[in-house]
Amino acid sequence: MNFTQEEFANKLNISLSAYKKIEGAENNISVNILGRLRNEMNISADYVLFGENKDLDNAWYSVQNCTEKDKLILYGKLMLHFLKTTCSDEEILEREAKDIIQKIMETK
Repeated sequence: MNFTQEEFANKLNISLSAYKKIEGAENNISVNILGRLRNEMNISADYVLFGENKDLDNAWYSVQNCTEKDKLILYGKLMLHFLKTTCSDEEILEREAKDIIQKIMETK
């Protein structure tokens, strides 16, 4: 996430020493800190403890097992999401949204 240990410790509201001990496996991570990771940084306990991101895994499974049309709708929504983050012109966004929807509706 491109944070220094000190920045990460500050985000978790713990000392740098406590953070280093957790990272170095000298101390276990507390449930309280896992909660802060989830609530404040959107990092799941599964990811911290096991290196897995169950939410992402479940989402990917759902995408793989949905209809082609649903995949296109999701693709359109993702495109709009990224367009909104890079373009502030509402007219362009509306035109792009209509174009994406039309192409999806033309798909069998």
